[in-house]
Amino acid sequence: MSKITVVIALSVLVITVILIGCSKSDLPIPNEIIKLQRIKTLQLTDESQGYGARPEIASNGKYIYIVYLGDLTTQRSHKVRVYDLDFNLISEKILATGTLEYGGVTDIRISKDDNYVYSFYEMASSETGASLFGAKYSMDESFTKVAESNGPIAKSAFFFDAIDGEETLNDPASVVVDGRVYLMTQITDKNGGVLNAQTLYNLRELSSDLSEVIETRRIDLSEVIDGWAGLTSLININEKINTIQASLVSYPSGINSDFRMVRFDENWGFDKNYDIFYLTETENITETMPVGARFVDNTLFISYRVGEVTVAAIDNPTSVGELWLNRYNGSFELIDSVQVSAEGLKGEHASVEVIGDYVYVAYSVSASDKERENVYVDVFKF
Repeated sequence: MSKITVVIALSVLVITVILIGCSKSDLPIPNEIIKLQRIKTLQLTDESQGYGARPEIASNGKYIYIVYLGDLTTQRSHKVRVYDLDFNLISEKILATGTLEYGGVTDIRISKDDNYVYSFYEMASSETGASLFGAKYSMDESFTKVAESNGPIAKSAFFFDAIDGEETLNDPASVVVDGRVYLMTQITDKNGGVLNAQTLYNLRELSSDLSEVIETRRIDLSEVIDGWAGLTSLININEKINTIQASLVSYPSGINSDFRMVRFDENWGFDKNYDIFYLTETENITETMPVGARFVDNTLFISYRVGEVTVAAIDNPTSVGELWLNRYNGSFELIDSVQVSAEGLKGEHASVEVIGDYVYVAYSVSASDKERENVYVDVFKF
């Protein structure tokens, strides 16, 4: 018997002994089959606190920050709450309120790096048009503002008044990579109908203190995304910036939308054969509003809404649906999907954060007063 044969035989024997000595529960379980388990649901706002909507969540592993649209029964405001990891409230404050010059506060979205949260928000009305602002906050217990834009970053038409070719400033997407801040907004193209629309965005690079727009460029995704520009998320995956958004798909049963992820190169281009990822392929389900996206430990998490393909109108500014959380492996293959609200309540806006083995989804759903919403957080473990 050769030395190689002896080594192989001994190796097999050792592995066999180890397996016999282990119970099934002792063996390592591949990450793909550890399902998300709901731990608890927390309600963070109620009528006495003025309700709350459109929450965004971020954490540095010590504090959890919930940025949201609050004071819905009076003058709306953008607010933040700072919690510890057990969701004990540490502090809260108002970040912005409406003004006569710029109108009321509307949409707000955030991004983060290791030390700061970057907030981008719209103020708008039919009289003032729309203005987009930014602010930078330290991830401390007080959410201290350290920088802000020098007035509006951009100004444009009120969303409901925008005509084709005009930029709209609602639901701005952002990402921070190596101290560089990128901000993406939508270009209106609706009059030709949803199936013929171009998918266009404006992309701005901002200075790290948000005081200067360094560069602005047009991003055209019409070649790989069907339908007009809609809400998107920007995310850094392995030092490449990606965008996640809904793309219209025609099935025999009608029109719905599936998620596509586009990976950009350093010049904001992409290869149709290698940089497009099909995150969902569901014939009878319409996935929209991918508000939340996190890539942690080679795993991608996306929080989103399931509902009809709709166009917001002044008499129906929002549309609600079931809220879901998807989990993908490093090859962007779906490995888990769970409905966010345990009671099946419907909402519009859900964002996600990952801390260790826990996934936090912040979302808002309609309260008993159907015109108001409350903010919730679902906690999952995997």
